Amino acid sequence: MDNVIEKIKEYGAITPEQVNRANRAREAFLTGYNCTQSLLIAFADSIGTDENILKAAQPLGGGLSRLREVCGAVSGGALVLGASFGSSDPKDREAKGAVYKITQLFGKRFEELNGSVVCRDLLGLSERHSDASPEKRTAAYYAKRPCSELVWLASLLVSQIIEDEKEV
Repeated sequence: MDNVIEKIKEYGAITPEQVNRANRAREAFLTGYNCTQSLLIAFADSIGTDENILKAAQPLGGGLSRLREVCGAVSGGALVLGASFGSSDPKDREAKGAVYKITQLFGKRFEELNGSVVCRDLLGLSERHSDASPEKRTAAYYAKRPCSELVWLASLLVSQIIEDEKEV
């Protein structure tokens, strides 16, 4: 993890507030929320997360309902960036392009640090899709998964990008 922290510092300063937010994301995951929901909870104070948003984000866990595609932490980060910088105007191409640009930056950084943005790759799974039934959250479940660290990392990366965009 120390190597990852050093690499993240190359992207920009890490503030205590960013670390606290990342810790909130990790804690949310460890209490049973999926990766996407954990990112939304960590940023609730800035994007206005509510129960309906958390319900809407539930199918994004497990790389889209355990299809093991895009990591839920990456999906959650994209949602936070969209809520922070996106536009609800479908004709606002400039805003759409801007949010795509920063979301790609986030995805590229996440991939650079982890080797992939794909859930099955991050979990080291050979199966393409998992059964739809979520696994019981036990100590063994948490021990075999890097997810709590991935949501921590994703939260930190998103925080850095938001901070950088505020300065522009």
